[in-house]
Amino acid sequence: MRTIYKQIVIGSMVLAITSLICFFILRDSNQTLLRKELHSWIGYQFNLQDDFQLISGDSSLLDRPYKIIMYIDDMGCTSCNLKLREWSDMYETAFNQIMPDKISIVILFDGRDEEDMLMIIKSAQWEMPVFWDRDKVISSSRPFPKQARKRCMLLDEENKVMLVGNPVYSLGVYNLYIENLAKSRYKKIS
Repeated sequence: MRTIYKQIVIGSMVLAITSLICFFILRDSNQTLLRKELHSWIGYQFNLQDDFQLISGDSSLLDRPYKIIMYIDDMGCTSCNLKLREWSDMYETAFNQIMPDKISIVILFDGRDEEDMLMIIKSAQWEMPVFWDRDKVISSSRPFPKQARKRCMLLDEENKVMLVGNPVYSLGVYNLYIENLAKSRYKKIS
């Protein structure tokens, strides 16, 4: 009887250890794939005015040297995903303080319901540019990451991606944005 009990215990322990090893291998594999996907965006250059239709906001803000692109589709709650109040607060308290009038936040909307998006933008009194990818240019040529937190990018003066990640969702990403913008400001001054 004790032999059977020992075999069950040992078998259970081996199964648990094997499961843990498989879990960590798969998790690391998924993390590696995500890192590769995100890294592939670094240096990608956006052509905002050529590829997309401006549906709201001040187009002169596109002349600012730095841009933050937020990609939004109509999956789930659009207004929840946008978090426009948080973006407005972050812009006023941080980004515009570091580089006054040098940064614009651009929404790139890839969805079917333009009216719904315009209503959300209007109710939030959002004045930054909002583009509609009506012809699905970006999703057909270069799909954004599936994770909503990775659908935000900081662009440099040439509209090339410097950073990927949403600072509204992550303090670490927020700090990276601040650090990169501060370095860019310092380079311009010196």
